[in-house]
Amino acid sequence: AYVNKFGVWDEIDLYPVGTNSVRGNGQNDIFIVGDSGAIFHFNGVSWKMLSTPNNKGYSKVSVKGNIVVICGNYLGQGIIEVGIRN
Repeated sequence: AYVNKFGVWDEIDLYPVGTNSVRGNGQNDIFIVGDSGAIFHFNGVSWKMLSTPNNKGYSKVSVKGNIVVICGNYLGQGIIEVGIRN
């Protein structure tokens, strides 16, 4: 993954997993979801992994204000997870 700070792109290390969807409220509030239950958040300064690897496959993320909705699959079943941030 890459982050652009002050007009310069820098490569950053994230957990090695396929990513499927990127959404955010702005350049300082971005979420990425992907395979193996991956959920990442960028706060404008650094990326943080918000989940531990698992068997869920996340395909889409949507963010509005403090509400984050993620959909995907788990053991052949569709899932929708909704979270409210503090």
